[in-house]
Amino acid sequence: MHRIVFMGRFLNGTFLIVLFGCYLTTNAQHIYYKQLNDSILNNLTDSTQKIRFIEMDSVLYRRQLNYILRFYPTLNYNSIRIKAVNSQKPLDTRPTFFSIFKRAEKRDYVIYVSKGTLSPMDSILPQHLTLNSQVGAFAHEISHIYDFSTSHVFQFISLFLNRHSQRKMRDFEYSTDKLTIEQGLGYPLLNWAKEVREKLKIENWKTVKGYDFYKQTIEDRRMPPETIQHFMSDFPVYLQNQYK
Repeated sequence: MHRIVFMGRFLNGTFLIVLFGCYLTTNAQHIYYKQLNDSILNNLTDSTQKIRFIEMDSVLYRRQLNYILRFYPTLNYNSIRIKAVNSQKPLDTRPTFFSIFKRAEKRDYVIYVSKGTLSPMDSILPQHLTLNSQVGAFAHEISHIYDFSTSHVFQFISLFLNRHSQRKMRDFEYSTDKLTIEQGLGYPLLNWAKEVREKLKIENWKTVKGYDFYKQTIEDRRMPPETIQHFMSDFPVYLQNQYK
């Protein structure tokens, strides 16, 4: 009799554990997508409340950043500011000056978004990109922050001193693209790479000087689409997860 009661309690307990496991599985938020849309991003929230927008509407990019940050669960930072500025670069990311002397969890970062370049590069400003390419562009910038969060002050100084070296900056941006792919954001990065190369073909430029600037600062420093696809075929995240 006692054995029957014990077995009944055991089975009931096991049943509850299985049910709870099924509940967690069905309610876990799926984040792996080949193509994103508004309905997917609308369900995401910023649980950290560490993203701030300066001189721009937060509605434009908050959802994209909420999505991207789910791929960097161990990222340490104090705040990330998205700031609109006058710049020839569509996007640029840096730690604040005093942050380079602080611990990773105390550091503040700024992602600078250009208000306009007065060149064909205006076509690849975030507001003119498709949703998937926006995610790819900002994912690259968050990967910069992920990389910065593991750097010490002397590495920041070295990066500053090498900022005019084409080879050093190419290696820096290339490794950031690779990190983005490794984190699981290869599909939006691929969308970004394809869209940028399509919009900024040489025939879309009026001056050689402008095209050379784009080549040196963006195209020559970032992974081409075919290289992105090559890495995606190797990294475990794309083999272990089903991208819908």
